[in-house]
Amino acid sequence: MLMSEQTNDKQGKTCRIIAQRCDKYLLVSGSADESKYYIVTNPIGSVNDEKIVSIDEAREFIDSENKDKKLEDLLLAAEQYRLKAVNTDFHRFNSWDLCYSCFGLAFKEWSAATDLKREKFTESLALNLFAYLASWGMLRNSFLLQRNYQYHKGLVPILMEYKKLRGLDCNEMVKHTTEVMKLKDKIIGYYHGTRHETGTKSWDTRVSKIMLGALGCVPAYDGYFKRALRLYYPKIKATFNEGSLKALCDLCREMKNRDGAPGHQKIFKEWNKYPDMKVLDMGLWCLGFGRSPDET
Repeated sequence: MLMSEQTNDKQGKTCRIIAQRCDKYLLVSGSADESKYYIVTNPIGSVNDEKIVSIDEAREFIDSENKDKKLEDLLLAAEQYRLKAVNTDFHRFNSWDLCYSCFGLAFKEWSAATDLKREKFTESLALNLFAYLASWGMLRNSFLLQRNYQYHKGLVPILMEYKKLRGLDCNEMVKHTTEVMKLKDKIIGYYHGTRHETGTKSWDTRVSKIMLGALGCVPAYDGYFKRALRLYYPKIKATFNEGSLKALCDLCREMKNRDGAPGHQKIFKEWNKYPDMKVLDMGLWCLGFGRSPDET
């Protein structure tokens, strides 16, 4: 099950339990990109530096659990995320729902809309997209902090060209990975074309979050999502590229075909508003975060 207990390492940094095997626990401290891992028999109290293990040892600890157990953890993690979103008024998790719904309405009416109506849609979509990105930390340490929401108005027509990608299930998504990569390049091109510089760190997080918020066709490749891949599914590259996306579609099919998993029917048959890639995003984000979303 997904654990939520916390302890501290020798420097007083918070450690979170991310896996349990028999009477041992795997803990993590630090950011998603700069993590320290510990295997302990008693997670209560301070964690000593002597118990630090490598990421390969952490992977081995998790991999010792069977495949079905990891899929069950993934499904349960997605359920925890969903419950937090639906049971808490104004939670930041709901920023995705608001953005995705707004784009959904626009996609339905865009082709027949007048120029004036398209302009109104563009204004609303840019505002919702900007609020969603802000809610998920995409303005922090970014040039976007110096821009207002209207900066993204030019991005809206690009996203509207890719209506066919919206909400695809994993069986269809795997057929359209080339189009996803083309859209990724166009979004990056938009950012480059509206700045006076082209040098930047990886665009994976920002671009994938935009595509998740507007189209629901990819998960968001942020730090916690990547951490979960590195730990639970190290054979899947934690990089937003075509090969990784195809492998994630395969993983999603495994999730959907796992009959008898707790919440299985609810997740993929009753959660109509959540496309497959969003369900995968929710589960892996929670596993990478290392605790219940109740503590975010």
